[in-house]
Amino acid sequence: MSFFQKLYNVVLSLDQLGNTLAGGDPDNTISSRLGHLNHYREDGPGLKRRPDVNGYWRLLEMIVDTTFEPIDGKGHCVEAFYSDAGERFEGKTGGWALVMVSILVILTCIPLLIIFRLARLLGVTQGDPDKKRPQKILNRLGLIEQRLQALVHELQDNELDPQQGTIEQLDQIVVKVGEVKKELK
Repeated sequence: MSFFQKLYNVVLSLDQLGNTLAGGDPDNTISSRLGHLNHYREDGPGLKRRPDVNGYWRLLEMIVDTTFEPIDGKGHCVEAFYSDAGERFEGKTGGWALVMVSILVILTCIPLLIIFRLARLLGVTQGDPDKKRPQKILNRLGLIEQRLQALVHELQDNELDPQQGTIEQLDQIVVKVGEVKKELK
């Protein structure tokens, strides 16, 4: 594991700790929480904004998106939510939770914005971050495939098939995910 991967993992865990301290799920980052709060709808996630969201949560998302745009492209919070799709997104959205998230966002995003903009100007970050999106989708599909395969193995190892044919259905889904990955490559 490279130094930068280790550094990324530490920063990610601090982000999750901050989200937890602000009343969010410990497995989510602040970015994915903001993406969920601002974009998740009952008919599925998407780039359309939810009409019922407090404008302050939208402002926080805009700050985080602007901060990470030089390295992650547009829509950082939605992308973070997509990466955490399937996770629990429970947590408080008002009062002290909003204050805590606000403090964390402001304290971290101002220095990061300067660092990321300078890195972009100096050419440390290269290429168009938005062009990385297809690879990120492929990576998520690979994770889905691994999780489904693990679930199939767990069901087989424990000789569980809640409804006859469940394992076969999961196997078919794994095959379809593999086909989608091949088409996207």
